[in-house]
Amino acid sequence: MSRTCALALRINGTKLGEDVGVRIASLLAQSLSPIGRVSISDAALGYNGVAEIVRALVGMPGLRRIDLDRNVLTKDFPNGDHNTSHAAASGSATAAAAMNTAAATAAAAAAAAASASGGSGAGRLRRQDMSSVIFLDEELGELLMYTPSLEHLSLAGDPSSGKSNPVVRMLRTLYQQMSVAAELREQNQHYDGIGHNSAANQNVPPELSLKYLDVSGNNLQGKGLSALNKALEHLPRLRELRFDDNGVGVMELQTLTRAIVKHTSLVRVPFPEHDAKKHASDMTAAGAAAALGKCRADIINATQRNLSHSYR
Repeated sequence: MSRTCALALRINGTKLGEDVGVRIASLLAQSLSPIGRVSISDAALGYNGVAEIVRALVGMPGLRRIDLDRNVLTKDFPNGDHNTSHAAASGSATAAAAMNTAAATAAAAAAAAASASGGSGAGRLRRQDMSSVIFLDEELGELLMYTPSLEHLSLAGDPSSGKSNPVVRMLRTLYQQMSVAAELREQNQHYDGIGHNSAANQNVPPELSLKYLDVSGNNLQGKGLSALNKALEHLPRLRELRFDDNGVGVMELQTLTRAIVKHTSLVRVPFPEHDAKKHASDMTAAGAAAALGKCRADIINATQRNLSHSYR
């Protein structure tokens, strides 16, 4: 039996610019061969370049790894006026996807089936509402929902101004969509348990395959850490998480630490040294030192616990 090799695209340190990023996206969207990895970092792709590439990768079967680090400068992100047009033009994909569960879950299930069968890029799922207006936060949310084969996602070092943070919105989208999916699974189990064969089983997306997530250096701040905290509930296979340099304080770190301790798969979580040093002034010196020390110890103990369980 022959095995199809997946292609890999790697570009690092070459300043391509936004126009080249858009052209790369077009080539990826038209690819007839399976693509397993796309790594483009320090390439000055700009907001639109990254957004177009992410859009091209949504639903690509067999895609396992994406690295899009340090491609967008703070000044490249949309301002408040863009947020207003965002809501008016598209009505927030986060809320729409959570409400329109039938379409979203069926599409994700179809993507999973295509991925499992090893289909090519030509046959992959695409949303029906594709428009000329593109928003990175929506595309990132779609990427996670419709690309169940994805195991590695790195979006480090693209700090937004805070007015429109696509990584925060991606995490919120993930939490909302997968919460709905979890409810559907529970309903289906109930109906199956009483002898009803629910056709909705085919429309529930599988659990995400994501094992590595890097959102460091994205200016997530408190709201972003809160979104990450909730998203962890729906990343049961996550093995490594990086989230340093996001402008978060000791109290936000304490909250996220509790979520990390509850997680049963994380085995590597580097302590956010940059934020710990920068925001230690949130509390008294003694209080901050004690709180940070406990967070560090709890994270180490949790990851060591999970690592030991993985060898059993």
